[in-house]
Amino acid sequence: MTASDGKAWFIDAWAVHDGRVFASRRPPGSIVADATVFMSVPDLEAVPVGRISTALRATRSGFQEGLRTNDDNRAEIPFDNLRQIRDLVRRAYLAAGLGPGSPGAAAGPLPRPDVGTGPGGGFLAESSGPEGSWASVYLSETDPPRDIDQAVDTVARATVLEWDLYLAAREPKKIRAALEPDEIRGLVGWLGALRGSGVLPWEAGDHPGVPFQHSLMRLAEQYGARHLSEALRRIHDTWEPGFPFEIGDRISGYWSRGYLAVVPLPTAPNWSPLVRRLADMVILPAIDRRFWSGPRQVTSLDVAPLVLCHAIRQPERSGRLPGERSAAQVAYGRALASMTWFMSQENELPPAAEDVLAEFIDECLAGPTDAPPTGAAGPAGGPEQPSPEGPGAGWGFTPQSLPATAT
Repeated sequence: MTASDGKAWFIDAWAVHDGRVFASRRPPGSIVADATVFMSVPDLEAVPVGRISTALRATRSGFQEGLRTNDDNRAEIPFDNLRQIRDLVRRAYLAAGLGPGSPGAAAGPLPRPDVGTGPGGGFLAESSGPEGSWASVYLSETDPPRDIDQAVDTVARATVLEWDLYLAAREPKKIRAALEPDEIRGLVGWLGALRGSGVLPWEAGDHPGVPFQHSLMRLAEQYGARHLSEALRRIHDTWEPGFPFEIGDRISGYWSRGYLAVVPLPTAPNWSPLVRRLADMVILPAIDRRFWSGPRQVTSLDVAPLVLCHAIRQPERSGRLPGERSAAQVAYGRALASMTWFMSQENELPPAAEDVLAEFIDECLAGPTDAPPTGAAGPAGGPEQPSPEGPGAGWGFTPQSLPATAT
């Protein structure tokens, strides 16, 4: 709040999952506003609203009422300007796509990853950069980390290993009877997307002349991915007999950009165990400041999932001309723009707003609970607290209330 008039910008009503918000410049706790605006994704441009009563009416139509701290004071959170509110709404809207309860997680015929990590986790734990450790990432530097190609290759192989969870989801103790054609088609689709992106070589790097898919079979056997190994062998032995096993046009699979939402991601030693999808690790660097302010330096392996998704979305490429940047290096340049913009000083939120956003991110990653919401969310991982202001009061926010909003 400004010292001169005691007024600031406050959120009046907010549909968190929809990315729509009403905000007013007024004293805290007042409904007498100097100005009221409405903003909505994707552009979040401020549209003037004649009266604050329009915002108050929205709280009767699925919008949460205001935004308050999660402490005993339950005070309204003030903002210095609309840019801060715009950034909070954008980041919370993206956060709603995190975790097993997000809308995109149900896309396609594949099941969601199981709790815990699969064989890909062991592969990531044993992987290291070319000099024994992964290179640190500094957003002030425009050149990609020296080992970004190896980091992206490592994450790509880890996602393939982790696909063993999908293939084993129906009957974990069986193999041949458990493998479903839809699940194998999903694996083939992801392998095709990886090959088309140019981030994986035609040949196994450790065994020149050996096709990449054969190195995957050995990798699956090495890390105990029995269902993945069986699926790869089944494709090799039965798909178009007489032709060599080659990921590409002859072997079709399920794939579209929407399938990125179901690609599994194993847990690396320094990653949150709640991050179970490749898409989650893509969103976090662009919305969660804790990703960048943790006790250790961010490395090329940490940003590799984000870079990998940018590579998948690039036009398909094969080979590399002399002097040309690799597919991973080009993708890193595209990813760097979003990371540096997010970490700029002008996008900093009030600490209280960062706190409730962090709790919201953690709850989205954890997924929906069986118990219906009875009030506002307590500390991350803690029980919900009863709200004296009723279910519409915006004491922080939580993803487990209305289908398209939060209370």
